Amino acid sequence: MAKFHVFLTDYERDREIPSSEAIERTLEEVLDEFDRLSDVESSFLGLYPPGGGVAQFMYNDEVSLTIDVPQPERRESLTRLASFDECRRIIVDLGKGSRPEDISGLQSVGW
Repeated sequence: MAKFHVFLTDYERDREIPSSEAIERTLEEVLDEFDRLSDVESSFLGLYPPGGGVAQFMYNDEVSLTIDVPQPERRESLTRLASFDECRRIIVDLGKGSRPEDISGLQSVGW
């Protein structure tokens, strides 16, 4: 079974796992972490998915999250807004080997 490496910051639960200390999780465990993410602006779940790359899901408000796919070699991020259900589907796709930069609708934002 493919594994993710997870990092996060959850401001309400006062919980942080730095990206340098990402922990290994199964798809089900990742979805559980995502579902528990508090609804405090800027709380986020970051993933190193099995297919490579990195994807971050940051809470905005009760209807949307920002998906952020950092591209450090180009000094930019690929981003888009998405609903909670969309993010769950994307996480499942990432668990099947999809790459974060292939998420549909991403737009380039320079650093």
